[in-house]
Amino acid sequence: HGSIKKDDANKGELLLRREPARQDATQTKKWIVLNNKEEQEWEGPFFKTLKSCVASNASHKKKCLQHAPEGVQRVGILSPPGGIADEFASWLQGHGVAANIPNMELIPTSHVPPYGYGKSHGWTKLIRLVIDPLSYSMLDTYYYYNQDSKSEITMGVNESITQVYRQIVRWHCRLSHVAAHTALLTINLSDVLKDPQSTIDQVREFLISTEDGAGTTAMDGASNVIKVPASSVNPMRNTLRTLLTRASKDFWVPNNKGEELTTSFGSSIMAALASEMKESKNLSAWPCRSFWKMDPQLQMGAIPKQVAQAMSPDCSSTFSQCFVKTDKCEEKGDPVCQ
Repeated sequence: HGSIKKDDANKGELLLRREPARQDATQTKKWIVLNNKEEQEWEGPFFKTLKSCVASNASHKKKCLQHAPEGVQRVGILSPPGGIADEFASWLQGHGVAANIPNMELIPTSHVPPYGYGKSHGWTKLIRLVIDPLSYSMLDTYYYYNQDSKSEITMGVNESITQVYRQIVRWHCRLSHVAAHTALLTINLSDVLKDPQSTIDQVREFLISTEDGAGTTAMDGASNVIKVPASSVNPMRNTLRTLLTRASKDFWVPNNKGEELTTSFGSSIMAALASEMKESKNLSAWPCRSFWKMDPQLQMGAIPKQVAQAMSPDCSSTFSQCFVKTDKCEEKGDPVCQ
């Protein structure tokens, strides 16, 4: 796995540390996972902005609304588009987390809910997956739309992948705004891989909880306990490993020390996050920044356009409605919105 750390000699770059060479030259490089201290150093402020709304959590001190139109509980499994995102949704559904809960539907999507309460966005509850660190989420989304395993990412498209990074930050801004009034559970991928059983237990408890957190929804006499083998998350783990292996070929080049790999776009994504946090007042400004609006001096890449379309509110959904002008503009791909 990849390890991103700051180099004292060149603080504007991200580094991947490599283990000592082995005798078997054909063996795939093994990357050391990013440690918490290094991650918090520059992505920490972003992760502090992520909001949830879980009625059973007394610290939230508010009512997490659970709108159920016509008695149907629609639960969104939300994440920016990507292979890991798809596997996470399949993993939850495959383990029957909504089993024996009457009239509950699990619906995976990358579209953010339209602004407004449950009666407009149509969701009863939301489960948000955060692929951490954000650079991993960026790779998951970017490669989702760039499937050619033989492609070499050149310096010329570094801005394109940086635009995807910005879109992911804005996507999470939208979800945290929804958490101000709608039941929403935020889950980090690192926690899923570390302890899948606890994740399933947490999701199950969230799904059966009532709006005020005082009880549980009606059950059809089944146990709430769902046993999950640790190996069940291997598909997600393997996909992450594949992403990092491909990224090491596409983005990293040897530096003058010969034993580390450095990326030229490291400083770009660090600057992008700092810019997003500043412009959005730490993601608190309303509305969140448009998925379609980038640096006016730079052309929006083809992949970021696909990502923006996949992230924008789905105003034509059978159960969602867009009342806010911003949402209607986002669906049309209009960042000016005049």
